[in-house]
This record gives sequence, structure tokens and C-alpha cells, in this order.
Amino acid sequence: MAKRNPQLKLFKPNEMAFGGTLMTTRKGRSQPRPLSTKHTIHLVLKSSIATGELSFTRAKNREIVERSIDSFAKKYFVAVLRVANVGNHLHIHIKLGRRHFYRSFIRALTGVLAKRILRINGAKLSGKKFWDY
Repeated sequence: MAKRNPQLKLFKPNEMAFGGTLMTTRKGRSQPRPLSTKHTIHLVLKSSIATGELSFTRAKNREIVERSIDSFAKKYFVAVLRVANVGNHLHIHIKLGRRHFYRSFIRALTGVLAKRILRINGAKLSGKKFWDY
């Protein structure tokens, strides 16, 4: 009996990562991953600068983080299921109400968090970025 060839794969397997440094090549920019309003998103916001006085777990910074997430979630129809504040990064589990508001939500949240935490602590970046990616 002749050995059968395995079935050919007609579709490429889905990539499990998107964004960040993967977007530096032309190949990575071809098609963005679609956002779903049915499924949840695990969002990680990391800052190497957020240590010591700038840590997200400090009392005044924690309050800024919580208020900012709540206010922008209401404004941009994002359901925040869970937030884990780890000090130098945040894990946010969200579900989008409307897909086109995701970009506005992320831009507003990251911009306001960086600006308010730096201003309240009187820190200056001197050419560095607050967020890692």
C-alpha cells in the first residue's frame, strides 16, 4: 500500500501577536487584527519609569489611575471587567461597546495617565517615553 500525503493546509495559521515592535516591518503593517465587540481584550500598559514615587500603586497615583479608567470607559463605551494594578504596569480586561472607540479610549487613557502622574509628582522625562510600547 502506498503512503498517503497529509492534507495540504489552505490557510496560514493565525499569528498570536500583534502591535508594538512587530509593526516595524512592512509585513507586520499589512492587515490590522480586527477588534471584536463580542470578545474581551486583555490590555497591558507597561511603563519602566513607573517606579518609586511614580509607581501606579502609590496612593495618589492609584486614585488617578482608577478615576481615569472609569471616566474614559464611560465616555468611550468600554466595559471594564477587571483591573490589576501591579506597580509598573496595569492589566486591564475590557470589552468594547463600539469598535471604533477603541483607539480614542487608548489614546486618552495613556495620555492622561502619563501627564497626570508626572505632573503630580513633579517629575520630568528628559527625552524618555513614559510607556514602553
